Amino acid sequence: MLRLKWLAWLAVDVIGVLVFCAAGRRSHDEGLNVTGIAVTAWPFLTGTAIGWLASRGWRQPIAVVPTGVVVWLSTVVVGMLLRKASSA
Repeated sequence: MLRLKWLAWLAVDVIGVLVFCAAGRRSHDEGLNVTGIAVTAWPFLTGTAIGWLASRGWRQPIAVVPTGVVVWLSTVVVGMLLRKASSA
């Protein structure tokens, strides 16, 4: 069971991205529906997944360096690039 504890931390990251995207949609007067949030969130969730893979986040899921920094940078950079490329 302890070997899968990193999944809980990954879930925390996913929830954080979803909350951030919902807040962004609300502040820009866009609809708060599942489809809208999914369209906004997918680029950032992709960035989060890439960050977890690049940092091997399952090894040190609560470490600020490297896991936290790599996941955060990947979420922002990859997310913004994909969002711009897809016009999501």
